[in-house]
Amino acid sequence: MSVLAFSCVSASFGLAPNTSVDFKVTRSYLQQQITGTITDINGQPVPGVNIREKGTGNGAQSDFDGGFAITPSKENAVLVFSFVGFKTQEVSVANKTSLNIILEEDIAALDEVVVVGYGTRTKTTVTSAVSQIDSETFENRAIASVSNGLQGAVPGLQITNSSSGGEPGAAQNINIRGLMTSTGTGISNAGPLVLVDGAVMDMNDINPEDIQTVTVLKDAAAASIYGSRAAGGAILITTKSGKDMNGGMKVNYSNNFSFSTFTQWPDQTDALTYVTVMNEAGFNNTGRNNVFFSEDAIDRIEQNIANPGSAPTLVTKNNGLDWDVSSGGLYGSGNTDWKEFLFSDFAVKTKHNLSFRGGDEKLNYYISAGAYSEDGLFKVAENTFDRYNLDAKIAAKPTKWLAFELLTKMQRSDAVFPWDPAYGRGRVFDQLSKLKPTMPTVDPIYGEPLPGAYYPSWQHSSEVNTKNQLVLLPRVTIEPIKDWRINLEYNYRTNNNKTLYSTSQYEATRPNGDTQVIISSDQTRVTPTLATNDYWSPNIYTSYNKTLGGHHFDATVGYQSERYNVYNISANAYGLLSDNVTAISTAVGDQTVTDNISHWSTESMFGRFGYNYKGKYIARVTYRRDGSSRFEPGNRWLVFLLLS
Repeated sequence: MSVLAFSCVSASFGLAPNTSVDFKVTRSYLQQQITGTITDINGQPVPGVNIREKGTGNGAQSDFDGGFAITPSKENAVLVFSFVGFKTQEVSVANKTSLNIILEEDIAALDEVVVVGYGTRTKTTVTSAVSQIDSETFENRAIASVSNGLQGAVPGLQITNSSSGGEPGAAQNINIRGLMTSTGTGISNAGPLVLVDGAVMDMNDINPEDIQTVTVLKDAAAASIYGSRAAGGAILITTKSGKDMNGGMKVNYSNNFSFSTFTQWPDQTDALTYVTVMNEAGFNNTGRNNVFFSEDAIDRIEQNIANPGSAPTLVTKNNGLDWDVSSGGLYGSGNTDWKEFLFSDFAVKTKHNLSFRGGDEKLNYYISAGAYSEDGLFKVAENTFDRYNLDAKIAAKPTKWLAFELLTKMQRSDAVFPWDPAYGRGRVFDQLSKLKPTMPTVDPIYGEPLPGAYYPSWQHSSEVNTKNQLVLLPRVTIEPIKDWRINLEYNYRTNNNKTLYSTSQYEATRPNGDTQVIISSDQTRVTPTLATNDYWSPNIYTSYNKTLGGHHFDATVGYQSERYNVYNISANAYGLLSDNVTAISTAVGDQTVTDNISHWSTESMFGRFGYNYKGKYIARVTYRRDGSSRFEPGNRWLVFLLLS
């Protein structure tokens, strides 16, 4: 059921395709930590249990002694406790501060199939650290990306904001094995290998609604079949299909609307408190003769607080030619709440998804279209992100021994950011932190944006990113005899990314009425960058399974190669004839063009042999030999061998 919820902390709502909407008003909740222990029916502690607050990304994990601590986001929260081999439990934390959880064994769950590298396996025969979640984690949730949905859902999986922070469509850092040392840059994030239906892809390019399962290969034993590419672990994503529809068809439409806001914003003093503290600091440092604000300036600030605009908010310099906006408006007499002026209280996110699935084991299909839109909190300049996905999976099995499958994924994204010609977009918040509450938002005579307030620059300069991606993955599976399968795959991916930086003409009015040119027509610029890359990867592997009495044997061997071509071209042109046509052909100033061509290739052979006796005694050997053109001759090959 759709719910629109309001609270003292934040506002959010989700709208599902229902015909009725219910409203609920909630009171504020003081977050309180819940602690407890988790044991089995014999009283033994169960470490590594996944604890998740239902309906959120808030999660924790039990320690070696079965202890845990989690702080729910709401008073009537429900905690979900899950672990391989045990039944999942849901417990309400209403009016509770501690919990003692007893997990019961789930015999049926041990027979569940887990996706592993180049195959599947039952949970009872997994000899490595593997976690798997299903589609319920992602469906009908207002999440921007797969990484958002994984937060708190997988024990030990760390997901943090990247250097892009909270900007719309920002990618996140995913960490499975901790940080690594990177030569020359110190400690860096060791991202995992991400495979979608066997194809190497960026997790942020996937529509979360299309996901069937996500398997996280955590340790070396789990990911070693992928060799050097999975040094940071691996994440295997399987998308939905129509093979379980038994000849029928299902149409599904879902949508979500949500709000985002700042989790925390440092409080800023008003102008009067600010000047009082600054004068005290100046007096304590150098004596009364070097205070920052005069009595006249303080009087003007008090007047503007009582009656905005009743007193001058700035003084002039350079014989009255310029406003004194030095040091972020240190010598102004305004009273500005910069957070209120520059940012919205909330930003809207919308998501729509339409899918068709149907067929049977012999012929089935899954087709989906998704649209996601996210606004930024910055309200004085455009800051948006839009993504569109179109996925199609068609599978056919004309005979018992032959099967075909074709996966097609198309994705387009558009992002617009405020941009500064000197600092790019990376120092927006850094520059804003320098603005003083005494700095007015506009000049006191003409009401025009002040160049010294930084934000006018972002209104005249922008960065626009457009990304187009196509992924094709044809697959043929041959089963010459029972339990022997041969898989032939060909992964093709092409990206066409365009980035456009542009700066338009900008003028301001001086205190005496003259025009001041901030960005002249000669300084206007356009910088388009086009990056195209193509990836090819043929992959052939075969697997065989055999059971003799209580003895079970399985073997997998295969070959893979990769080739990656990159072509980048960038131009820079000054002196645009018109701000409305940002093209190199309309620039009359200096022009430069640069390009870059690069490519690399890899080749790999791999194998895996497993044995188990009645599911009690299990052993597995994994081998992989990787070669890469990115290393010098004589040092291009490396062997990975692991026993588990």
